Amino acid sequence: MSSLEISPLLGPARGRGEPLSAARRRAPVVKGLRTVLRKSAGLGRRSLLLVMLLALWEAAPRLALIDPVFLPPFSEVISAGWQLAQTGELYDDVSASLLRALGGFLISVVLIVPLGLAVGWYTRLGDLLNQFIEICRNTAPLALLPVFILLLGIGELSKITMVIYSCAWPLLLNTIAAVKQVDPLLIKSARTMGASPQQLFRKVILPAALPTIFVGIRLASASAMLVLVASEMVGAKAGLGYNYLTPDYTVRLEVGARYSIEADSKLKVGGESDTVDLKDKVNPYGELTVLWNKGINNMPISTSLYYTQTRYELDSNSELAENSKLKQEQVGLKVGLAF
Repeated sequence: MSSLEISPLLGPARGRGEPLSAARRRAPVVKGLRTVLRKSAGLGRRSLLLVMLLALWEAAPRLALIDPVFLPPFSEVISAGWQLAQTGELYDDVSASLLRALGGFLISVVLIVPLGLAVGWYTRLGDLLNQFIEICRNTAPLALLPVFILLLGIGELSKITMVIYSCAWPLLLNTIAAVKQVDPLLIKSARTMGASPQQLFRKVILPAALPTIFVGIRLASASAMLVLVASEMVGAKAGLGYNYLTPDYTVRLEVGARYSIEADSKLKVGGESDTVDLKDKVNPYGELTVLWNKGINNMPISTSLYYTQTRYELDSNSELAENSKLKQEQVGLKVGLAF
C-alpha cells in the first residue's frame, strides 16, 4: 500500500483521539463541580432550619405577634450590633463579660473539681455533704440574685460569685459521678498489682474520670454566660447584659393612704404629759419619684418629693385632751440608691 493510501487512514484516527483527550481533561473539572454542588445542597438542607428561625425572628415582631421591645426584629439587632461595634462599645461589653465569666469559671473549676473528686472517692465525706448538695443543686442561681446583691452589693463581687455558684453544680455532680462510675475491674486489677491508694487514684481513677469531668466543664461554661448576662442587667456599667435601651430617668406619681399597724407617741405640754395613739389610723399621702437609671457612674439614684398627713388623738380624758386637735402635715425630699 502506498503512502498516499495510508495517510487518509491515519488522519481519522488522530481526529477521533483529540475529542477523547479533551473529555479526559474535562473529567476532573466536572467531578469537582459535582462535588461542590453536592456539598452545597447538603449544607443548604442543614441550614434550612436556621434560615427558618431567622425568618420567624424577623417576621414575628413586625407582625405584632411579639412585643418588639422584648424581641426586636433580627435586622434591627444586627444594625444595633454594628453601631455598637463601630463606636467600640461592643468590644468593651464583650471584654467585660468575658473577663467576669472567665474569672468565675476558673475559680469554680479550681475549687469544685478537687472537692468533687474527694466527695466521690471518700464515702463518708459524700454521706456528710449529700443533703446539702441535694438542697443547693435544686435552687436556681437567678433566684438567689437578690440575696447575692443584698450581701455583696451590686459590684463585681456579686456577679463573679453568681458565676461561681452557677458553675459549681454541673462541675460537682459530674465529677462525683465520674469517680463513682469508674470500672470496678480496673480498680481491682490495680490493687491486685500492688498499687498504693495514691497510685490508684492518680493512674486509674483520675484518667478514667476525665471524660465525664470535661462534660461538666462544658456545661458549666454555658451556665456561666447565661447567669452572667442576667446578673449584668442589675447595676452593671458594661457587659452583654447591660441595657442600653434603659431611659435616663423614670417618673412615678404615687397617691394613696397609709395604715398604721402599731405606733404611739407621747405629748408633754405645761408639765402634763399624755400618750398619743397612732394605732389603726389611716392617713393620706402622696409621693412624686424620679428614678435616675444611669445616675452617678451608672448607679441608679432615686429622688422623691413627698407629702404626708397624720392626725393625732390623745388617750386620756383630761382637759388638755378635750381641747386639743392635732394634725401633722409634712413635705419632704428623699434621696437614695435604687435596687
